[in-house]
Formats: sequence, C-alpha cells, structure tokens
Amino acid sequence: MSGVAGGVPLNIALTIVSASTCAPLAGYAGRWPHIHFEVYPNLAAATNSRNKSATSQLALPKSSNDLAYAVAGYEQSIRNAAQVTLASDNVFSDGSALELATMSGSVSGFTATLTVAI
Repeated sequence: MSGVAGGVPLNIALTIVSASTCAPLAGYAGRWPHIHFEVYPNLAAATNSRNKSATSQLALPKSSNDLAYAVAGYEQSIRNAAQVTLASDNVFSDGSALELATMSGSVSGFTATLTVAI
C-alpha cells in the first residue's frame, strides 16, 4: 500500500547541547543525509505508533546530495557533508547497500526509490 499525506512544509532547526551545561556537544558533526520512515499495515493503523510494522531509514546518494547542495541556501549543508561519509556515519558505517535509495529527477523534484523487506 502506498499513499501521500498532505500537509504544510515544516523546517526544524535543532541545537544539540549538553543537558548539564547547555554547551554545544563536542564533535557532533552530523549524519549522512537520510530519511526515517515507519511502515503500518494500513492507513487507519497509522494513528498509533504501537501499530507500526517496521521503522527504518533510507540514505540519499552523494550524487543527489551534491546536486541539491548546489542550490543557493545549502552552503552549511556543503560544509556538514564534507565531514561525513556513508563509511564514517555512525549508523550506515556497518553497510548501507540495503538502505541506499536510487534517485531520479532533478533539484526541481527528486524521487527516491527503495525496496524494503519487512
């Protein structure tokens, strides 16, 4: 089953700090660009997280990231991306082949394709 949920775009800006000192954490360089997702047996079940069948993520290929980061406004993303690779990412470093999406399209609209076994 597939579906698209409509909604309002939301940008989230988080600053991760130490709970005891409120100082920025040393070495928090970030992760490889990725998207988390949850799988539910049907749309009605998606109203409660206890009903999920699986939680996973998909990694975005470097070539697509580079295209997106060439667009004005992504200057900080270019700097962050230079600090991490799939091989050095704290999650994908054990292998990303099953989570690496195939991309089509362009910066005017990408489609990420991935087959996920659950």
